[in-house]
Amino acid sequence: MHIMRSIGQTERAYVLFRNARLEQYGLTDYQGLYLRTVCVHPGITQEEMASKLVFNKSSVSRQLAALEQDGLILRKRCEKDKRSIRVYPTEKGEALLPIIRETARDFFAEISKELTEEEKELLDQLCQKLCEGAKGAIRQK
Repeated sequence: MHIMRSIGQTERAYVLFRNARLEQYGLTDYQGLYLRTVCVHPGITQEEMASKLVFNKSSVSRQLAALEQDGLILRKRCEKDKRSIRVYPTEKGEALLPIIRETARDFFAEISKELTEEEKELLDQLCQKLCEGAKGAIRQK
């Protein structure tokens, strides 16, 4: 089976696609991913984001620092737990959400144009199972 190779190649193609689309807005592919997550989950903690996106905490912190420097997000210490930092989108960051979503939709439309709706649904279900398995493998290490 070549499933891991196919998943890796698809991810790398998506990174290139996002970079090409988001570059004009001053975003890298992963910054778009982080910004989308903050916009969809305002007030998310950095730790929750690391878990949700399956990145280490230092990577999350670096990416968020760049987004904050560009005025796209705000980071605030949590009132109840001073060790936690909550992340919120700015108006400028919120304005980019439709572009980020459109980029994802366009990529999926392109790569799935030969699939039926039933195949797309099945693919989504199977990918969710793989993702949960991957998260479980990381927790076990």
